[in-house]
Parts: sequence; C-alpha cells; structure tokens
Amino acid sequence: MQLPRIKYAFLTLPRYSMIALSNAVEPLRMANILTGQTVYEWSIVSLDGQPTPASNGLQLSPTIPLEPLGAVDILFVCGGVDVQAGENSIDIESLSSGSPASVQAVANYYISWNGLPVADSTRPGNPDALRLAVKFDKTDARAGDEIHCSVKAERIGSQGWGMLIAEIGLPPGADVDRRVLDQVVDSSGWTISHYDVLPDRVVLYLWPQAGGTSLSFAFRPRYGLKARTAPSILYDYYNPDAQVALTPTDFTVQSKPESVAEKKIATK
Repeated sequence: MQLPRIKYAFLTLPRYSMIALSNAVEPLRMANILTGQTVYEWSIVSLDGQPTPASNGLQLSPTIPLEPLGAVDILFVCGGVDVQAGENSIDIESLSSGSPASVQAVANYYISWNGLPVADSTRPGNPDALRLAVKFDKTDARAGDEIHCSVKAERIGSQGWGMLIAEIGLPPGADVDRRVLDQVVDSSGWTISHYDVLPDRVVLYLWPQAGGTSLSFAFRPRYGLKARTAPSILYDYYNPDAQVALTPTDFTVQSKPESVAEKKIATK
C-alpha cells in the first residue's frame, strides 16, 4: 500500500538547538526505514542558503535557501537559544495568496524563584485555598545517611473537594524507603490513597480530612552532590489551577568515605 507523502522543512536560525532538530528529524528517517517508503521528506533551510551554526557550533549540510523551497506541509522555525530579556515578537507573512495556513508557536523558558526558601505555603483568602508544608530534618548529610521528610497538606478554603495530589521534591539519587511509605498508607485509613516514587520526587494521593493530613517518610542519598530539589507542589486533582508551590531546597551531600577494604581493592 502506497502511503501519502508529507514534506517538512526546518528553517534554522542562528544558535538554534541541534538536539531539538535532531529529535525531530530522526523519527522521520526511522519511519521511512520501517515502512520501506519515502513517507516523509524534509529539507534543512536558511534565509540565505548557507549552513547556520547551531548553539553547539555545528552546521548541517546541505542547507538550501528558503525562498525557492516551494510548498511544504509544515515549516518548522528552529529559533536560537539567545532570547533577549523583554518582549520578543514573531512576524509571519504569507509569500503567496494561496490557501490559509495554521501556525503553532512553542517556547521553553525558566522563571527564577524570588525571595528566600520557604517550607510552608498558603493561599489565604481564596475559596479554593490550599496549604502545604514540607520540612527535612537535615539538608547537609553524607551519602547513605537517613533523611526524614515531614509533610502536611490541608484544604483551608470553603470550596473544593476530593483528591489532592502532593508532589514532594527530592534531591537527585534519593533512595526512598518504600517500606516506611507502605506503613504510612496502611495506617492512614483512607486519607492517603497511594504513592508513586519518581526519580526526583514522591507523589502522594491524598483525601485530606479536617485539619489536614500529616505524614513523614525517609530517604537516603546514594552519592555525594550539591544540588537543588524539584519544587514541592500541592494541587486539587479536579482543579489543577488551585495549587501552591514551595521553592526548591538545596542539599549538600558529602561522598561516603572509602573503607579500608575498598582502598586496598582500588590500589591493586
């Protein structure tokens, strides 16, 4: 069966992201290999036809000019990584009076945390207000040390009901004690439904009662590091806009000292 052919073009601008472009092109190439047909065609283009340096300094060849490219199904504009502070605009003009086209703009950006780190956050005055408190018994430790994390989640507004989800940010490489979490779930009745352990956080599924739900669990850092946790967030399962977020916590973990036996093995 002959499959329809789709044509893409990637307009490369100075200091574009090479990894983003590669991740877009490789699935197209693999699809052609698996189907045994040229289902997807693509071209790397620039405004003047010259190879454009990516943010890693590499250039792709062949690169063709944009103007004589002709019709394509989708034109991807691969923007640079040096977006300036303030307002940035994108102007899109039709080169012909042909059929209308749709445009989708996607951007990734980061927002710095302001103010001092906090361990408690509240949305007072809102009818769907929530409260979250997260406290670690220590943030300076050695690899393998047990660190305890205390969590309290509460619905303090007059509106809202049902499940709350708490995402508790942890430092990279944290080995969470699932046995303790299993005991917490089993002894909670119905207020803590279940949990998930992800690489950088613990996700708790809560049905808080009056006065909130409190719990604690333990984890051990596997190796030495100086890193920042993911932010801890509490939100309403049925209304994700009702949420509070805590600033990330900085951890300093010293590497575990080598034992005498380990040193002997390393020197052999």
